[in-house]
Amino acid sequence: MYIFSVYLPQQNCVIDNFEDVLFSLEQFVQEANIDGNVVILGDVNSNLGQLTGSRGHGDPSSNGYNLFEFMKRNILTAIDMTEITTGPTHTFEMMRNEVLHVSYIDHVIISSQLANNILTCKVFEDEPDNTSDHLPIL
Repeated sequence: MYIFSVYLPQQNCVIDNFEDVLFSLEQFVQEANIDGNVVILGDVNSNLGQLTGSRGHGDPSSNGYNLFEFMKRNILTAIDMTEITTGPTHTFEMMRNEVLHVSYIDHVIISSQLANNILTCKVFEDEPDNTSDHLPIL
């Protein structure tokens, strides 16, 4: 099993291009798929909306569409977007102009053949000990 912890560029990032970084990740994933299963988790800065299930929040972002196509090409499943997942339907919270903005940009993506082995997945509510603006996924 190959586990990739990722932080992919934001949609308007000027330092890195999302598509370029996703292409590099895809090269690693395709090599790993030869020998075993893949788990990709972290801040992928991609809102999938409801492309992969009913847990999505809002409309898919352009990064979300690119990630969705990447997942289809590599036979991957965003397990946190499936019906086995409980908890909030967002993973990122940010206050802007005294308004709470939320999105679902963090994901646990696995080889689709592993999906039947996963019994539960949970997005945890925010709590005082969490110093991040992202919600943990287990």
